[in-house]
Amino acid sequence: MTINLEAALDTLLTLFFLSLYTGCVCLLFTKQRHYVFYITVFFVTVNDLVFVPLSDTLSPTLLVVSKAWKEIFISGLLLLNLMRSNQHNRLSLSSDTARIVCVILVLSALGFAVGLTRSGLGEAIQQWRRYFVPILLAVLLTSSGLARRASARTLMRLLLSMACVMSVYAIYENLTFSGDFTKLWYYDFVAQAKESINTDTHLLQYQFMRGDELRATGFFISAIEYSLFNALALTYAVISIYTSRSFSGRLHFSLISILLAGGEIVANVRIGWIVFAVALLCATQVHFFGTRSFRKLAIAPVVILLLSFALIIVSKADLDASSVGRLAQYASVPSAFRPEGYGLGAITNNGETYKDSWYISVLMVFGIASIGYAWLMFSPLIDALAHLRVRHRAELKSDRTAYAFAVGTIGFFCAQLYVFGFHYSTGLSHLYLLQIFMFQVAYGLRNASPKRAPTLNHGAPGLAPLER
Repeated sequence: MTINLEAALDTLLTLFFLSLYTGCVCLLFTKQRHYVFYITVFFVTVNDLVFVPLSDTLSPTLLVVSKAWKEIFISGLLLLNLMRSNQHNRLSLSSDTARIVCVILVLSALGFAVGLTRSGLGEAIQQWRRYFVPILLAVLLTSSGLARRASARTLMRLLLSMACVMSVYAIYENLTFSGDFTKLWYYDFVAQAKESINTDTHLLQYQFMRGDELRATGFFISAIEYSLFNALALTYAVISIYTSRSFSGRLHFSLISILLAGGEIVANVRIGWIVFAVALLCATQVHFFGTRSFRKLAIAPVVILLLSFALIIVSKADLDASSVGRLAQYASVPSAFRPEGYGLGAITNNGETYKDSWYISVLMVFGIASIGYAWLMFSPLIDALAHLRVRHRAELKSDRTAYAFAVGTIGFFCAQLYVFGFHYSTGLSHLYLLQIFMFQVAYGLRNASPKRAPTLNHGAPGLAPLER
C-alpha cells in the first residue's frame, strides 16, 4: 500500500484549518466569546497572505474547505443567536437581526431566481458570498453579544498594529522591486483570476504597476484593496492625534500616521488619499458641527464625486484610460438596465454585473431591488447617527479611544459614497472591516446609557455616550 505524501499533507493542513475554526466557534460559547471579534478582524486582514500561496498547493476542493472560516463563523454565530433569542432580548433574531436576515433572504432568492437562468449554481454562490457574507458576518458578530464586551481600544490597537506591519512590508516591497512583476508572490493567482473574466493584457499589467513603479499591496493581492485598508487605519490614527490628551500619545499616533502615509505613497493609488481626506471632512462635520443627518454628511462625498466626473469630462484627453472608461460604463446604464436585474452569477470583465462602479454593479445585479441592498449597506450608519451625541475634546476623558473609533468609522463609512462611484468594492477587506466596525458602533451608541460611565475602551458593556 502506497501513501501519497503530498495528498496526506494537504489533508492534514486542511484539518488544521478546520480544527482552528472549530476552536474559534467553541470559544463563542464561553465567557471569552468577544475574542472571536478580534480573531475575525485578524483573519480578514491576513486572508490573502495565508490562502493565495496555498492556491497552488491545495486541490480546489481542499482550498475551498480551508478558506471556509467565514461560513463556519457565521454558522456558529447564527446558532449562538438562536440560543439567545427570546422576547426580552432586543437584538435577538426576532427584531433588528431578523429584519436584516429577512432582507438578505429575499434579495438572495431574487438574485438566484434571475441569475440561474444565465449561469451555473457555483458561480451564483460565489457572487452571493461577495455581496452578503460581509453583512451577515457583521450583524451576527454584533447581535450575538460580542459587541457588549469588545473593546474599542483593543480593536484600534489590533488594526493599527497590523497596518503598521503591512506598511513596513509594502515599503520593503517597493524598495526591493526588480521591475519584473511576474515575480511577485501573488502574480499567478491574480493572472489566473483576471484571465478567467477575460481581462486584456494591458489591464492585467496595470494590476501590478503604474508606469514603471510598483503598486505595493502589503498583505493583499490588490493595491486598491491595500490602499483603502491603509486609509482606514490612517483615518483612525490622525483622529487619535487630536483626541489624545498627552504629548506622548500625540507623538505615538503622529509616528504611526507618518508610517501609514509611507505605505499609502508606495501603493501608487489615488483613491486612498481621496477617501482619507473625505473621511476626515465627514468626521470634522460630526465633531465640530454636530452633524447627525446622513443626508447632510452625504453632501461632501457626493459633491466631490460629481466634481471628479466633471474633471474627467473636461480633461479626458490628459487622463488614463481607466478614468475615462468609467464614463462609458455610466453612459451604458440606461440601455443595459433591467427592472429585475441580471441576478447573481457569472462575472466577466466589464460585464453587466461587474463594473468599476459599486453603484452600477449593484443596480445591475438586483435591479429595482437594489434599494433593499442599499438599505442593508447603510442602515447601521443611519442607526449610529440617530443615537450620536458629540463630546468636545476637553470632555473626552477616558472614552477618547471609543470616540476616535466611533467618529472615524462614521467618517470613513460616509466616504464610501465616493469610493463606490469609482470602484467595485464588494468583498474587499476594508469593507468587511468597516461593516463590522459600523455595526459595532451602532450597537454601542444605541445601547449606551447617559448615566453609565464610558467604559467601552476598558472592555465593559456598551459604548460611551458621546455628548456635547
